[in-house]
Amino acid sequence: MVECGEVNGVSRNFGGVLCWLWTGGMVGFGWWWFGLLVVVVTAAEGGADVTYDGRSLMVDGQRKLLFSGSIHYPRSTPDMWPSLISKAKAGDWTRSIPMCSGTFTSLNQARGLPFWLHDVPDIVFRSDNEPFKIENEYQNVEKAFHDRGPSYVRWAAAMAVGLETGVPWVMCKQDDAPDPVINACNGMRCGETFVGPNSPNKPAIWTENWTHFYDLYGNITKIRSVQDIAYQVALFIVKMNGSYINYYMYHGGTNFGRTASSFVITSYYDQAPLDEYGLIRQPKWGHLKEFHAAVKLCSDTLLYGQQSNFSLGALQEVAISTIPYV
Repeated sequence: MVECGEVNGVSRNFGGVLCWLWTGGMVGFGWWWFGLLVVVVTAAEGGADVTYDGRSLMVDGQRKLLFSGSIHYPRSTPDMWPSLISKAKAGDWTRSIPMCSGTFTSLNQARGLPFWLHDVPDIVFRSDNEPFKIENEYQNVEKAFHDRGPSYVRWAAAMAVGLETGVPWVMCKQDDAPDPVINACNGMRCGETFVGPNSPNKPAIWTENWTHFYDLYGNITKIRSVQDIAYQVALFIVKMNGSYINYYMYHGGTNFGRTASSFVITSYYDQAPLDEYGLIRQPKWGHLKEFHAAVKLCSDTLLYGQQSNFSLGALQEVAISTIPYV
């Protein structure tokens, strides 16, 4: 999944932001994407050294509070891509953008598997065996594979780290992500549900902040308010010491032709900050832009300060971050 960068081997640079595009194709009635874990990518000019500590991702040794957003390039036309990236940047995306792609094989919206996989010799789906590769949010099914589940996770992490890309790797929604891979949260309320980093040396990051409810034919469409999105992000930053939030989706786009899969509507995450057609959706786009700007005004204090909390009464609590004067 996501924004920009390399399309089928052709490098593309949109306004100084260099990201990854995952090569895809159509199988049966569903799109598929093959990707490898999550890689952090930096601004195109000059490159940068990307690392992390227990507080945040770091660019050239400096802690960063980062916002980004997911865009599935097969769900929009190539002519839309520059406009989508420009509008996302204008919405106060961070210039250096980590990406949540997961170690994953996300084969269509129903998480179905293409029929031809059945013909691969010795394959065991979603398990630790040579023919089958990796997928998104494996923790959801890991326990069903008993001893093979954890070994599969360890193999995936070792494979990714062994590529020596020089940037941190992340496993989405994988609490047992082995060092040095960062375990990340996906969902709508990670300020409340995230178990936290599985090591004191890893930062708290939110790789999928769902901006809308998943729509199927026959369901009543639910709208997630921008106030709820912003509140949960603020809670994640304060309560969990969160330092990176990715909006899923920032632009959803269209399931073209028969790519939507069974019972899935053509429009994908139309209620995202950029709607199905790439148009700015208010108030989500504007509210989040102003929210990001406000948070960044105190990003150094949040990232380098000491936090203290005290109660104002029932269901009210204040968190204060301070940097002592030298």
